Amino acid sequence: MRQDKVGLNGWTSMPANAGAIFGDRPFIKAPDALSIDNPVVAKTLENTKSVLPTETLNHSMRVYYYGMAITKQQFPKQAATLNCSTWALTCLLHDPGSAKEDLTATRMFNIYGGIKALHILKEFGASSDQAEAASEAIIRHEDNGC
Repeated sequence: MRQDKVGLNGWTSMPANAGAIFGDRPFIKAPDALSIDNPVVAKTLENTKSVLPTETLNHSMRVYYYGMAITKQQFPKQAATLNCSTWALTCLLHDPGSAKEDLTATRMFNIYGGIKALHILKEFGASSDQAEAASEAIIRHEDNGC
């Protein structure tokens, strides 16, 4: 594994405690607008629109925008190396178990979702490292860090 790729797909650790990050400040840097343009993200977005309930898709988009705003504007050092497409793919696929076909497929919501996302992303042309990073984040996205 190449160490120079650690930050690219979000393998860098971040504190779970907001107090450790912000202290007594509401933000580190004042916020501004965000955008993204990537063919794997576009294909994943189209697929997600066709299988997820609108409410889940809207939730996934909010997670992307809020997460990118926080990362880019409050953690510029990590954001400088982070591939925004990896974050977008993770957000779009982080709740696949809410798709109608998957609601009764398994009780392993996060694990099943992460494995399913891994296969979807590889099929759509994501690199193995990017697909694995998104999959890992999805599997752990309800982990409280204990």
